[in-house]
Amino acid sequence: MSTPENKQENTKYRNDFLILALLVGLVMLTAHVYDLAPQTIPIHYEWNLSSPTAYGPKSTLMVLAVIGVCLGLLGILAAHGKMSLIHVDRLSYSKMNEAQKALTRKFMYRLTFHFIFLMACVIMLLVPVVLPKMVVLIAFILLLCSLVYGSVSISFKIRKLG
Repeated sequence: MSTPENKQENTKYRNDFLILALLVGLVMLTAHVYDLAPQTIPIHYEWNLSSPTAYGPKSTLMVLAVIGVCLGLLGILAAHGKMSLIHVDRLSYSKMNEAQKALTRKFMYRLTFHFIFLMACVIMLLVPVVLPKMVVLIAFILLLCSLVYGSVSISFKIRKLG
């Protein structure tokens, strides 16, 4: 039998488990791409993505996966912590009301999701064995636009609630 308290607890940690599942997926994607990658991979391209200008070892993929995992775990910690470093329009987290704090936590989860997906896009851009390069580039640009739009809209919502 589910009570409102149980339902609230279940939804409270839903985003945490989703982030952990995405991190496992990021590591699995990196392992798959790492197996298919040559010994040296292109790490820098010209603006038109026509030809690479610099190459690096394929262990660069593992470094990117570690950065993605660290950003994901930091996002979980920031969503549950006191968030003393977060300020929205000179309003510190400790001075926010509950609605503003809930929106800030929602923003931290959204930011974490975006960072994990952006790391996956970067890994797939370096070794285009999963999807074509242009498809991944379009997804990367859409994720960046979504990140900017989400940040601005939540910032305005937090200020309006105050």
